[in-house]
Amino acid sequence: MSTSIELFRCQHLVKLVEDAYIGRMSFHVELRDWLGLTALSLLVAIGVYSVVAAAPNSKKAAKEERALASFAKMVTVLQSPRCMNCHRSDVPRVRDTARHHVPRVEPGKDGSGIGGLRCVICHRASNNKRSRIPGAVGWQQAPYSMSWDGLSAAEICDNLKDRSMNGDRGLDDLKGYFEHDHLVQWAWKPGQNRSKPPLAYEDFLAHVARWVDAGGPCPKILPTTETQ
Repeated sequence: MSTSIELFRCQHLVKLVEDAYIGRMSFHVELRDWLGLTALSLLVAIGVYSVVAAAPNSKKAAKEERALASFAKMVTVLQSPRCMNCHRSDVPRVRDTARHHVPRVEPGKDGSGIGGLRCVICHRASNNKRSRIPGAVGWQQAPYSMSWDGLSAAEICDNLKDRSMNGDRGLDDLKGYFEHDHLVQWAWKPGQNRSKPPLAYEDFLAHVARWVDAGGPCPKILPTTETQ
């Protein structure tokens, strides 16, 4: 219901109160009583209008609070080994202990390896049960611009939304990426007793949707001792 409709109803209610009061006094209203009633009516109207006007802001704040709570759940996935092993500022890592990849490889400009050590030479379209080598379509390391090691949840959020860093993806693009990317989906089917992210995939996507729907709010970045 719009604010203008609520204000109209409030004004109509105040008018009815005034009419009833004046009628009962049989037109013998003293000026000071009439002025007092008018002032009271105005105060009631202002109070109701303030409550009605504040309602949208209150709903927006509640929606943002829920979205921030959803991002707090999302980041538990983003900071899990299945994501962090590839979102590195140096070279890819393996296992839950972030061991260096063997053989030691360099991701190259496109994240797919260099020369004879291209990712797809070993990492095929699916997990290899015999060799225990993981695989998914498009296997590669995340670009250096999306490195998350050492970042706080708030910093990961900012990085995730920065189109100059994330491959020029808007919020809806990010939602689609999480829903359809093969490497993202692989995290929940890693095979060989590798740990999975702490949320079920469906729950993760639900939190992503709630976060995106609210405009992708980020936690506040707390100042460090260096910046205080």
